Amino acid sequence: MTPTFNLLPWRDQRRQRLRQHFFSVLAIVIITTCLVIMLNHYRLQQTLDRQQQRNDYLQQYLSTLEPMADATMVEHYHTRLAQQQTLDTLIQQQHHPTILLNELLIALPEGIFYTQLQQQDAMLILHGKAESHQRIADLIRHLSTSTWFHDIQLNVTTTAHQPQEPLSFQATLTIDAHQH
Repeated sequence: MTPTFNLLPWRDQRRQRLRQHFFSVLAIVIITTCLVIMLNHYRLQQTLDRQQQRNDYLQQYLSTLEPMADATMVEHYHTRLAQQQTLDTLIQQQHHPTILLNELLIALPEGIFYTQLQQQDAMLILHGKAESHQRIADLIRHLSTSTWFHDIQLNVTTTAHQPQEPLSFQATLTIDAHQH
């Protein structure tokens, strides 16, 4: 007869040890995972608290700067608006001198020439020489048909001392550039 060995208690003991080892490893893993989660939560909460403190500080600082910034921004806006209006006016008026001189040349009949042009704001004073009174009248008539000039007045006409000498004249015009 062959001897029989009962291996069941040994196997049971081994299974029991493996089960205990498994549960202890499982417990260690669960505890470690919980600790890591809690540590990350704690760290994240600290970061959020620090950021909230920064945000509160910035909000407080901005609330003190806001009234000053509003006044500065309004002042800056009005400055920029004034600059823009000045620039628009300059752009609109950039061709006015050329157009005015062109109008003066178109109105100039033969036998007349200008000796001096003076502009004071919207007033233009013309000095010139003419061959006859008829030429001066033609000049005034041509200038009055222009849309750029109004209130044309012939101020001074000086007669020539000699028959060959031209007549001197002075005319005052008001420039009406705002319509154009």
